[in-house]
Amino acid sequence: MPARCIAVLQRGTCEVTDKILAAQAAGAVGAVVFNQGDSADRTGLWWTSLGALADIQVPVLLTTYDIGLDFVQAPSGSVVIEMDVDVIHELRPTASVIAETADADDVLVLGAHLDSVLTGPGINDNGSGVAALLEVARAIHGCETTRSVRFAWWTAEEVGLVGSTQYVESLDPTARDAIWAYLNFDMVGSPNWARFRFDGDGSAFAPGGPPGSGELEQAFVDYFDGIGITTEEIAFGGRSDYVAFVDHDIAAGGLFTGAEGVKTDAQAEAHGGRAGAAFDGCYHAACDDIDNVDLDALETSARAIAYALEVHALP
Repeated sequence: MPARCIAVLQRGTCEVTDKILAAQAAGAVGAVVFNQGDSADRTGLWWTSLGALADIQVPVLLTTYDIGLDFVQAPSGSVVIEMDVDVIHELRPTASVIAETADADDVLVLGAHLDSVLTGPGINDNGSGVAALLEVARAIHGCETTRSVRFAWWTAEEVGLVGSTQYVESLDPTARDAIWAYLNFDMVGSPNWARFRFDGDGSAFAPGGPPGSGELEQAFVDYFDGIGITTEEIAFGGRSDYVAFVDHDIAAGGLFTGAEGVKTDAQAEAHGGRAGAAFDGCYHAACDDIDNVDLDALETSARAIAYALEVHALP
Protein backbone atom coordinates (compact mmCIF):
# COMPACT_ATOMS: atom_id res chain seq x y z
CA MET A 1 0.00 0.00 0.00
CA PRO A 2 1.45 3.44 -0.92
CA ALA A 3 2.49 5.74 1.90
CA ARG A 4 -0.19 7.72 3.76
CA CYS A 5 -3.16 5.92 2.25
CA ILE A 6 -6.63 5.69 3.79
CA ALA A 7 -8.38 2.39 3.15
CA VAL A 8 -11.96 2.47 1.84
CA LEU A 9 -13.76 -0.69 2.94
CA GLN A 10 -17.28 -2.04 2.44
CA ARG A 11 -19.38 -3.51 5.21
CA GLY A 12 -20.18 -7.16 4.54
CA THR A 13 -20.29 -10.66 5.96
CA CYS A 14 -16.76 -10.57 7.41
CA GLU A 15 -16.23 -8.83 10.74
CA VAL A 16 -15.51 -5.14 10.15
CA THR A 17 -12.80 -5.27 12.81
CA ASP A 18 -10.91 -7.92 10.81
CA LYS A 19 -11.08 -5.75 7.68
CA ILE A 20 -9.72 -2.71 9.51
CA LEU A 21 -6.93 -4.76 11.10
CA ALA A 22 -5.96 -6.11 7.66
CA ALA A 23 -5.84 -2.57 6.22
CA GLN A 24 -3.81 -1.42 9.21
CA ALA A 25 -1.36 -4.30 8.74
CA ALA A 26 -1.01 -3.31 5.07
CA GLY A 27 0.04 0.21 6.09
CA ALA A 28 -3.21 2.22 5.98
CA VAL A 29 -3.18 5.31 8.19
CA GLY A 30 -6.99 5.38 8.46
CA ALA A 31 -10.12 3.58 7.31
CA VAL A 32 -13.49 4.61 5.90
CA VAL A 33 -16.09 1.82 6.05
CA PHE A 34 -19.20 2.32 3.93
CA ASN A 35 -22.49 0.50 4.28
CA GLN A 36 -23.14 -2.75 2.42
CA GLY A 37 -25.91 -1.57 0.09
CA ASP A 38 -27.42 -5.01 -0.50
CA SER A 39 -30.75 -4.24 1.20
CA ALA A 40 -32.83 -1.23 2.23
CA ASP A 41 -31.59 -1.36 5.83
CA ARG A 42 -27.92 -1.32 4.74
CA THR A 43 -27.67 1.85 2.68
CA GLY A 44 -27.65 4.77 5.12
CA LEU A 45 -25.24 6.01 7.75
CA TRP A 46 -24.50 3.14 10.11
CA TRP A 47 -22.96 2.48 13.50
CA THR A 48 -20.89 -0.30 15.02
CA SER A 49 -18.44 -0.84 17.83
CA LEU A 50 -14.92 -1.92 16.97
CA GLY A 51 -14.40 -3.96 20.10
CA ALA A 52 -12.29 -3.02 23.07
CA LEU A 53 -10.16 -6.14 22.59
CA ALA A 54 -9.07 -5.33 19.02
CA ASP A 55 -5.71 -3.59 18.56
CA ILE A 56 -6.93 -0.91 16.15
CA GLN A 57 -4.47 1.99 16.06
CA VAL A 58 -5.85 4.00 13.13
CA PRO A 59 -8.83 6.38 13.00
CA VAL A 60 -12.04 4.93 11.53
CA LEU A 61 -15.06 6.65 9.99
CA LEU A 62 -18.35 5.04 8.95
CA THR A 63 -20.39 6.35 6.04
CA THR A 64 -23.28 5.59 3.68
CA TYR A 65 -23.30 3.19 0.75
CA ASP A 66 -23.65 6.01 -1.80
CA ILE A 67 -20.67 7.95 -0.47
CA GLY A 68 -18.52 4.82 -0.39
CA LEU A 69 -19.59 3.94 -3.93
CA ASP A 70 -18.52 7.38 -5.11
CA PHE A 71 -15.09 6.79 -3.59
CA VAL A 72 -14.48 3.36 -5.11
CA GLN A 73 -15.90 4.19 -8.56
CA ALA A 74 -13.89 7.38 -8.99
CA PRO A 75 -10.93 7.23 -11.40
CA SER A 76 -7.71 6.06 -9.81
CA GLY A 77 -5.89 8.89 -8.07
CA SER A 78 -8.77 11.35 -8.39
CA VAL A 79 -10.01 11.16 -4.78
CA VAL A 80 -8.19 12.73 -1.86
CA ILE A 81 -9.53 11.90 1.61
CA GLU A 82 -8.53 13.84 4.68
CA MET A 83 -9.50 12.55 8.12
CA ASP A 84 -9.68 14.72 11.21
CA VAL A 85 -10.97 12.56 14.06
CA ASP A 86 -11.22 13.40 17.76
CA VAL A 87 -11.05 10.27 19.88
CA ILE A 88 -11.42 9.75 23.61
CA HIS A 89 -9.48 6.63 24.54
CA GLU A 90 -9.87 5.65 28.16
CA LEU A 91 -10.44 2.73 30.51
CA ARG A 92 -13.68 2.65 32.48
CA PRO A 93 -14.54 0.18 35.24
CA THR A 94 -17.63 -1.90 34.58
CA ALA A 95 -19.01 -5.19 35.85
CA SER A 96 -21.34 -8.01 34.95
CA VAL A 97 -23.90 -9.24 37.47
CA ILE A 98 -23.85 -12.98 38.21
CA ALA A 99 -26.27 -14.93 40.42
CA GLU A 100 -26.80 -18.66 40.76
CA THR A 101 -28.96 -21.14 42.59
CA ALA A 102 -26.06 -23.15 44.00
CA ASP A 103 -22.40 -23.88 43.45
CA ALA A 104 -22.22 -27.10 41.43
CA ASP A 105 -20.24 -28.91 38.76
CA ASP A 106 -23.18 -29.04 36.33
CA VAL A 107 -24.27 -25.53 35.36
CA LEU A 108 -26.81 -24.02 32.97
CA VAL A 109 -26.03 -20.35 32.28
CA LEU A 110 -28.67 -17.91 31.01
CA GLY A 111 -27.44 -14.49 29.87
CA ALA A 112 -28.54 -11.07 28.63
CA HIS A 113 -26.49 -7.92 28.22
CA LEU A 114 -27.10 -4.88 30.42
CA ASP A 115 -25.57 -2.10 28.34
CA SER A 116 -26.89 -0.04 25.44
CA VAL A 117 -25.26 2.02 22.71
CA LEU A 118 -24.53 5.69 23.35
CA THR A 119 -27.18 6.80 20.86
CA GLY A 120 -30.15 5.19 22.59
CA PRO A 121 -31.63 4.09 25.93
CA GLY A 122 -31.65 0.44 24.84
CA ILE A 123 -35.07 -0.68 26.08
CA ASN A 124 -35.47 -3.45 23.52
CA ASP A 125 -31.71 -3.80 23.04
CA ASN A 126 -31.40 -5.13 25.62
CA GLY A 127 -33.75 -4.12 28.41
CA SER A 128 -36.12 -6.76 27.02
CA GLY A 129 -33.69 -9.63 27.59
CA VAL A 130 -32.69 -8.29 31.00
CA ALA A 131 -36.33 -8.02 32.11
CA ALA A 132 -37.19 -11.51 30.86
CA LEU A 133 -34.33 -13.07 32.80
CA LEU A 134 -35.16 -11.09 35.94
CA GLU A 135 -38.74 -12.40 35.84
CA VAL A 136 -37.60 -15.99 35.30
CA ALA A 137 -35.09 -15.67 38.16
CA ARG A 138 -37.84 -14.32 40.42
CA ALA A 139 -40.18 -17.14 39.45
CA ILE A 140 -37.77 -19.98 40.30
CA HIS A 141 -36.76 -18.54 43.67
CA GLY A 142 -36.92 -21.37 46.18
CA CYS A 143 -37.36 -24.10 43.54
CA GLU A 144 -35.24 -27.24 43.51
CA THR A 145 -33.07 -27.58 40.44
CA THR A 146 -31.35 -30.57 38.87
CA ARG A 147 -28.53 -28.34 37.69
CA SER A 148 -27.08 -25.17 39.09
CA VAL A 149 -28.78 -22.29 37.27
CA ARG A 150 -26.54 -19.27 36.77
CA PHE A 151 -28.03 -15.97 35.62
CA ALA A 152 -25.62 -13.53 33.98
CA TRP A 153 -26.37 -9.94 33.09
CA TRP A 154 -23.37 -9.00 30.98
CA THR A 155 -21.61 -5.68 30.79
CA ALA A 156 -20.01 -4.09 27.72
CA GLU A 157 -21.62 -6.25 25.03
CA GLU A 158 -21.98 -3.26 22.72
CA VAL A 159 -18.24 -2.58 22.67
CA GLY A 160 -17.18 -6.04 21.59
CA LEU A 161 -18.82 -8.68 23.84
CA VAL A 162 -16.31 -7.71 26.50
CA GLY A 163 -18.15 -8.78 29.66
CA SER A 164 -19.07 -12.29 28.58
CA THR A 165 -15.73 -12.86 26.88
CA GLN A 166 -13.78 -11.78 29.95
CA TYR A 167 -15.93 -13.97 32.15
CA VAL A 168 -15.55 -17.16 30.13
CA GLU A 169 -11.84 -16.66 29.57
CA SER A 170 -11.22 -15.92 33.27
CA LEU A 171 -12.62 -19.30 34.34
CA ASP A 172 -10.13 -22.05 35.07
CA PRO A 173 -10.59 -25.23 33.00
CA THR A 174 -12.49 -27.02 35.77
CA ALA A 175 -14.99 -24.17 36.20
CA ARG A 176 -15.41 -23.83 32.43
CA ASP A 177 -15.97 -27.57 32.00
CA ALA A 178 -18.69 -27.38 34.67
CA ILE A 179 -20.84 -25.27 32.33
CA TRP A 180 -23.20 -27.69 30.61
CA ALA A 181 -24.77 -25.09 28.31
CA TYR A 182 -25.43 -21.40 27.71
CA LEU A 183 -28.69 -19.72 26.62
CA ASN A 184 -28.61 -16.15 25.27
CA PHE A 185 -31.46 -13.61 25.18
CA ASP A 186 -30.72 -10.40 23.30
CA MET A 187 -33.67 -8.36 21.93
CA VAL A 188 -36.70 -10.52 22.73
CA GLY A 189 -39.45 -7.88 22.43
CA SER A 190 -38.95 -6.29 19.01
CA PRO A 191 -41.97 -4.25 17.82
CA ASN A 192 -42.18 -5.91 14.37
CA TRP A 193 -40.98 -9.22 15.72
CA ALA A 194 -40.28 -12.62 14.29
CA ARG A 195 -39.52 -15.68 16.40
CA PHE A 196 -35.92 -16.70 15.81
CA ARG A 197 -34.20 -19.58 17.59
CA PHE A 198 -30.49 -20.28 17.25
CA ASP A 199 -29.83 -23.19 14.93
CA GLY A 200 -28.16 -25.54 17.38
CA ASP A 201 -28.44 -28.70 15.28
CA GLY A 202 -27.21 -27.08 12.06
CA SER A 203 -30.30 -28.05 10.07
CA ALA A 204 -30.43 -24.66 8.35
CA PHE A 205 -27.01 -23.12 9.03
CA ALA A 206 -24.47 -25.91 9.24
CA PRO A 207 -22.54 -26.77 11.31
CA GLY A 208 -24.78 -25.31 14.05
CA GLY A 209 -23.54 -25.05 17.62
CA PRO A 210 -21.25 -27.22 19.74
CA PRO A 211 -22.48 -30.68 20.77
CA GLY A 212 -25.66 -30.42 22.85
CA SER A 213 -26.88 -27.25 21.11
CA GLY A 214 -29.51 -29.17 19.20
CA GLU A 215 -31.08 -30.28 22.48
CA LEU A 216 -31.31 -26.64 23.57
CA GLU A 217 -32.95 -25.68 20.30
CA GLN A 218 -35.46 -28.50 20.51
CA ALA A 219 -36.90 -27.22 23.79
CA PHE A 220 -37.84 -23.95 22.09
CA VAL A 221 -39.27 -25.80 19.10
CA ASP A 222 -41.43 -27.89 21.43
CA TYR A 223 -42.67 -24.86 23.38
CA PHE A 224 -43.63 -22.73 20.39
CA ASP A 225 -45.11 -25.67 18.47
CA GLY A 226 -47.19 -26.42 21.55
CA ILE A 227 -48.79 -22.95 21.54
CA GLY A 228 -49.11 -22.76 17.74
CA ILE A 229 -46.43 -20.12 17.09
CA THR A 230 -44.11 -20.40 14.09
CA THR A 231 -40.36 -20.06 14.65
CA GLU A 232 -37.38 -20.08 12.32
CA GLU A 233 -33.70 -20.77 12.69
CA ILE A 234 -31.01 -18.12 12.85
CA ALA A 235 -27.27 -18.72 12.60
CA PHE A 236 -24.71 -18.18 15.31
CA GLY A 237 -23.45 -15.08 13.53
CA GLY A 238 -21.08 -13.62 16.11
CA ARG A 239 -23.24 -10.67 17.20
CA SER A 240 -24.01 -11.47 20.84
CA ASP A 241 -22.74 -12.97 24.07
CA TYR A 242 -22.93 -16.63 23.03
CA VAL A 243 -19.66 -16.18 21.10
CA ALA A 244 -17.21 -16.88 23.93
CA PHE A 245 -19.16 -19.98 24.97
CA VAL A 246 -19.30 -21.35 21.42
CA ASP A 247 -15.59 -20.60 20.99
CA HIS A 248 -14.92 -22.80 24.04
CA ASP A 249 -17.11 -25.62 22.69
CA ILE A 250 -19.93 -25.08 25.19
CA ALA A 251 -23.44 -25.92 23.93
CA ALA A 252 -25.40 -22.75 23.18
CA GLY A 253 -28.83 -21.57 22.15
CA GLY A 254 -31.35 -18.82 22.75
CA LEU A 255 -34.02 -16.57 21.28
CA PHE A 256 -34.05 -13.35 19.25
CA THR A 257 -36.92 -11.31 17.77
CA GLY A 258 -34.98 -9.31 15.17
CA ALA A 259 -32.96 -6.11 14.85
CA GLU A 260 -32.28 -3.93 11.79
CA GLY A 261 -33.04 -6.68 9.28
CA VAL A 262 -36.11 -6.19 7.07
CA LYS A 263 -39.05 -8.57 7.43
CA THR A 264 -39.83 -10.44 4.22
CA ASP A 265 -43.29 -11.19 2.84
CA ALA A 266 -42.88 -14.81 3.88
CA GLN A 267 -41.93 -13.82 7.41
CA ALA A 268 -44.88 -11.45 7.67
CA GLU A 269 -47.18 -14.27 6.60
CA ALA A 270 -45.63 -16.63 9.15
CA HIS A 271 -45.26 -14.26 12.11
CA GLY A 272 -47.57 -11.33 11.36
CA GLY A 273 -46.38 -7.73 11.33
CA ARG A 274 -45.25 -5.54 8.46
CA ALA A 275 -43.30 -6.84 5.49
CA GLY A 276 -40.68 -4.45 4.12
CA ALA A 277 -40.05 -2.88 7.54
CA ALA A 278 -37.28 -3.57 10.02
CA PHE A 279 -37.97 -5.95 12.89
CA ASP A 280 -36.86 -3.08 15.12
CA GLY A 281 -36.84 0.28 13.35
CA CYS A 282 -35.30 1.88 16.45
CA TYR A 283 -32.35 -0.51 16.65
CA HIS A 284 -29.35 1.40 18.09
CA ALA A 285 -31.35 4.65 17.91
CA ALA A 286 -32.70 7.24 20.32
CA CYS A 287 -36.25 5.93 19.85
CA ASP A 288 -35.41 2.58 21.46
CA ASP A 289 -37.43 3.62 24.49
CA ILE A 290 -40.23 2.08 26.54
CA ASP A 291 -42.66 2.42 23.62
CA ASN A 292 -40.39 0.34 21.39
CA VAL A 293 -41.19 -3.03 23.00
CA ASP A 294 -44.01 -5.36 22.00
CA LEU A 295 -45.19 -6.57 25.42
CA ASP A 296 -46.89 -9.68 24.01
CA ALA A 297 -43.66 -10.71 22.28
CA LEU A 298 -41.71 -10.06 25.48
CA GLU A 299 -44.13 -12.10 27.62
CA THR A 300 -44.09 -15.03 25.20
CA SER A 301 -40.28 -14.92 25.13
CA ALA A 302 -40.15 -15.00 28.93
CA ARG A 303 -42.53 -17.96 29.02
CA ALA A 304 -40.38 -19.80 26.47
CA ILE A 305 -37.29 -19.15 28.60
CA ALA A 306 -39.09 -20.52 31.65
CA TYR A 307 -40.13 -23.63 29.69
CA ALA A 308 -36.54 -24.26 28.52
CA LEU A 309 -35.33 -23.85 32.09
CA GLU A 310 -37.95 -26.33 33.30
CA VAL A 311 -36.87 -28.86 30.66
CA HIS A 312 -33.15 -28.56 31.31
CA ALA A 313 -32.82 -27.78 35.03
CA LEU A 314 -35.99 -28.49 37.03
CA PRO A 315 -37.07 -31.88 38.42
